[in-house]
Amino acid sequence: MMVDQVTMSLVTAVVVIVAGVLFLIETIVHQASPAARIWTAAFLAGILTSFCYLVWALDVPGAWVATSIGNAAFVLSMGSLWLGCRRFNEHPVRLSGIVVGAAVAATALAALLAGPGGGDWAGAAVMFWSIGILAALGTVESRRGVLGKQSLAAAITVVLGLAAVYYLARAVVFLAAGPGSVLFERWFDTANTSILTIVLTVAAVVAMSVLRATESTLRGRGGTTTLDVDADGLLDARSFAVVLASAVARSERAGDRLAVIALRMDELPQITTAFGAHEASELLKAWRTSLLHGAPPLGLVGEEGPAGLMLAVPVTSASDARSLAVRLQQRVIDEVGSIGATVTPVIGVGVAVTDVVGYAASALIDVSNEAARHSAESPDAAVVLAS
Repeated sequence: MMVDQVTMSLVTAVVVIVAGVLFLIETIVHQASPAARIWTAAFLAGILTSFCYLVWALDVPGAWVATSIGNAAFVLSMGSLWLGCRRFNEHPVRLSGIVVGAAVAATALAALLAGPGGGDWAGAAVMFWSIGILAALGTVESRRGVLGKQSLAAAITVVLGLAAVYYLARAVVFLAAGPGSVLFERWFDTANTSILTIVLTVAAVVAMSVLRATESTLRGRGGTTTLDVDADGLLDARSFAVVLASAVARSERAGDRLAVIALRMDELPQITTAFGAHEASELLKAWRTSLLHGAPPLGLVGEEGPAGLMLAVPVTSASDARSLAVRLQQRVIDEVGSIGATVTPVIGVGVAVTDVVGYAASALIDVSNEAARHSAESPDAAVVLAS
């Protein structure tokens, strides 16, 4: 039995809307993580897509504009799934968000430029490529970080992987053979796409609901976590990351600003070789003590490898964070110089603020460390504020 386009559009719209509303209700009822909120945006964009395509199928006057909006919303939906995976893995999403925004804008523009006579496939090629590429990026991201270590995330990998293969193949056939070809109509027409959309939507909403419900456990923050603190009160790198993740989550909920300051003394191995282990040990002791004494009482202080120290502290502004970093750098230099060492090492200091980097612990650590490396390489070893 053949099903007409209006019926298929209506069925697809009902499934997508029900799935999206259920996910939205869960987001409202339960305390949603940043990743869950981005995934909710993906389902809301999917609802908008279904509504726009239904308007087009019903041949409402001026519906060609709905095609442009629907295409763009479809790309936004897939892009949001990728961004949600990156946020779940605590990877930066600013640059990725720009990529998604560019794909959405290009898709909308392609359909608008086709005008009222663009027909069913106005701007379709741009949309197919955008969806396929974003789905492929989401597939890769779902196999990295926290998601990559969990069997629960395999369903997301399958959903995004199938979408990537289907839409990239659809784009190739569309451009090579055209939408009227036997190959395209047999495998990539609207009916087949609607069926695939229904199946993938149901699978995605189930997988993401389960992941959201177990997110704290997946991150290793469910139950109890052992923290390692040395005799001086410094957290080791793993413990610092765990405590920072909790502090960042609380700061985001409260709307507070948080800064992570990284200090690096990368010349320590060379000093050990040139002047001996005793002098290097004295430098290291002075370096650690100066930070512990100079850090705010409620700041989190931890190690980042043999040559790095980290401080996380609430701040009122980026300039406030930089001023604190400058004071710490000077204190460390004074403390190290006071022990009468043969050489004073370069102290690189980098600052990452949630205003710029976002509320992701791993990103704050990585970005502040990278800024500290740039600081150490600069001629005057000035404090570098990540931007």
